Amino acid sequence: MLVTLKKDDLQAEHRYDDRFIEAGRFHWKSQNRTKQDSVHGRIISGEASGFTLHLFVRMEKKRGLKASPFVYCGVVQFDSWDGDNPIAVNWRLADPVPTRLHRTFQIGE
Repeated sequence: MLVTLKKDDLQAEHRYDDRFIEAGRFHWKSQNRTKQDSVHGRIISGEASGFTLHLFVRMEKKRGLKASPFVYCGVVQFDSWDGDNPIAVNWRLADPVPTRLHRTFQIGE
């Protein structure tokens, strides 16, 4: 999953609530068209076999005139979800985000 946290430049319906809850947990919203009982929903929940979800995060889309790089945060495991169109998902990270990245990703602020 490629996630940009700051979405100020997007239309309101595309400003998904994506954020770190804490260093080892991440809250993410699927696209507006995703339902729990869809193919993507089954991948998200871990019901579909053969998939491993990896989390890549960046704060903003651009750094100056260039695209901001994504930071690899590791493998995520499904924790819980709520709703449809979009689905609000809580993920557990296999390993917590290192302390050196807490300020960058506003973890614990």
